[in-house]
Amino acid sequence: MNRLMTNEHTDSNDRKESNRSGLRKFKSKIWLIPALMLVLTACTDGGENGNAANKPGQENSGNAANGNTGTDKGNAGTDKGEDEKPGTDQPSGESVKADPQGLKDVVTAATASKSFSLAMDIQQSMTQQAELMQMQSNMKLDTVKQPFAMYQKVDMNVGGDDETKFEAYMNDSEYFAHDLVTGDWTKMPKESVAEIKGTFSELQTDPGKELAKLEPYLAKMTATEQDGKLIYNLALTGAGHEKLLDDLIRGLVGDRPDADAIIKAAKVQKLDYVITADKATKLPEQIKLVTDVVMTVDGGMIGLKQNITADYSNYNEAKPVTVPDEGKKNAMLPPTEKELEGL
Repeated sequence: MNRLMTNEHTDSNDRKESNRSGLRKFKSKIWLIPALMLVLTACTDGGENGNAANKPGQENSGNAANGNTGTDKGNAGTDKGEDEKPGTDQPSGESVKADPQGLKDVVTAATASKSFSLAMDIQQSMTQQAELMQMQSNMKLDTVKQPFAMYQKVDMNVGGDDETKFEAYMNDSEYFAHDLVTGDWTKMPKESVAEIKGTFSELQTDPGKELAKLEPYLAKMTATEQDGKLIYNLALTGAGHEKLLDDLIRGLVGDRPDADAIIKAAKVQKLDYVITADKATKLPEQIKLVTDVVMTVDGGMIGLKQNITADYSNYNEAKPVTVPDEGKKNAMLPPTEKELEGL
């Protein structure tokens, strides 16, 4: 569903394609948004917008959920004010060199954590067939690793016009989405939950695993210590970084038979990481990622630029909560593709 545009269009399939597009739009708003590749849902099949257009509405509040274990949504991103942009805090003390090998301790600490809150700012632009698509998204998440549970709140703007606001509650067997504009609740089928979970980046589910991918690059990394913080910098270009790119562009080409080849051949114009961790706890506090990647797909060039800031807080402070009764009572299953084809 998170597919690239192609040149395959036939008049005889217009009606079926229109119905399928309707299903994609419905689903993209509900469960493709969790992926880092949010902007790509707006470039599906023939350039149609993959997200149903919504206008800003009044937000409702709710509790994070998994039935037995979850997190308090009120904790998400509480270390920063509502209007404060992630990553604006700058160290003021003297900077001294540190050992890049220290990132291994950060990986260990992050991996050992049981839960965390995340405030994420994502700015993306994609150029394909001379068409530019831009997206900006702000997310707040509370994540529990075991048993897995997540509360997510998203405010996304595509192309400067279409705005989507929703919150979602997820565990290993359930996924509820609440449209904060219309007030509608949707519950995805149980068999879809694993696929939905797979759309999340490890930045969102387990930052330790994300940072572990950088360990082979420690020799190319620089590190400093400042104001009780450890700051690690890595700048990469060229090819051969498919393990790092996988999380960033898998959602774009994941359902193609040549997906692995596309990712392997992707050319990195820029792939910059800045990781800030607390010196005492070694826990990551911020991951900044700037990417500029060019891919070749079906003989055409696709350019993808991303600027991501992820601020982490509230480690190991999960609270047991449940899906709001309103959601359990009013949630509807989305229409199937077969049902839409019958329209």
